[in-house]
Amino acid sequence: MHSHLVEEGSQTSQLASFIAKDVKDPTIYGDGLTFFLAPLESEIPPKAVGGYLALFSPETALNASKANQIVAVEFDSYSNPWDPSYDHVGINVNSIFSVAEVMWKTTSTMEQ
Repeated sequence: MHSHLVEEGSQTSQLASFIAKDVKDPTIYGDGLTFFLAPLESEIPPKAVGGYLALFSPETALNASKANQIVAVEFDSYSNPWDPSYDHVGINVNSIFSVAEVMWKTTSTMEQ
């Protein structure tokens, strides 16, 4: 059995939205962004904060367990102890640790 994002025959006007803020200082940027897939009944765990992508709890973040049924693509510009020492795009399966990653060039080329 699977779930549909939109029920057949229903009318929708908006499925998702994103907000971005243009900052004039190219040295200031956030920690990253994550897109994820999780079971429909999933709940965000308690204590799931920024360093844990707001998806994992500190107790389970590094354990690829059934408690963390999630697949995520992270665009990570902050190096935590479990991360590589450079900004990266990572694939995460059931844990915060990337099972595959590549370097992500985040240097701004904005002119002052």
